[in-house]
Amino acid sequence: MTLEKCSGRAADRLAFVLRAASCKPAALAERLGMSDEQELWSAAGEGAVMPPEMVWLLNDLYPQIDAGWLMTGEIGCFAAKEE
Repeated sequence: MTLEKCSGRAADRLAFVLRAASCKPAALAERLGMSDEQELWSAAGEGAVMPPEMVWLLNDLYPQIDAGWLMTGEIGCFAAKEE
């Protein structure tokens, strides 16, 4: 699956991350400090834009995935997180 084919909804982008990392939702939730996979999917949000807090958690684990794409589905739409 390409980035373009899963850029519409935040949940689709989260699913892409899970597949790319060969990670199960429960395992990723645990790595992110969440109680379960339901919290993971809820944190991704219902709409097209992924909440910034979720983007930064995922980007810390997978810096090779563009943070702007995680948030909006568009590559390079904002600068990297400041340290």
